[in-house]
Amino acid sequence: MLSTGGCGYEIYDGKTHRLISDRIFGSPIYVFDKKINDYNILTVYSHGGAASGVYETYAFDGKNYSCVSLVDLKNDSLDDFFNTYESVPELNNQFNHTNNKSI
Repeated sequence: MLSTGGCGYEIYDGKTHRLISDRIFGSPIYVFDKKINDYNILTVYSHGGAASGVYETYAFDGKNYSCVSLVDLKNDSLDDFFNTYESVPELNNQFNHTNNKSI
């Protein structure tokens, strides 16, 4: 599912292959080392317009990922966001689509 705001994500438990979220939308998605209920904290950015967007934080509540914080970013705060996150390393090709296994 793609649009101008970003991509929709389905998040699966890597051990059980159980779907634990299909409500995370945005691009890019950031995975943090910090965990809640043994699952990493996730954040996403969704583009809203030329000078606006939304930054959301998701935490695992024991059954699903749920949005715990939502911040509207506009103008200078949007610029500050991208300046801060441009140094975050990207993970590319971390999923082997041939056999559907994480590498």
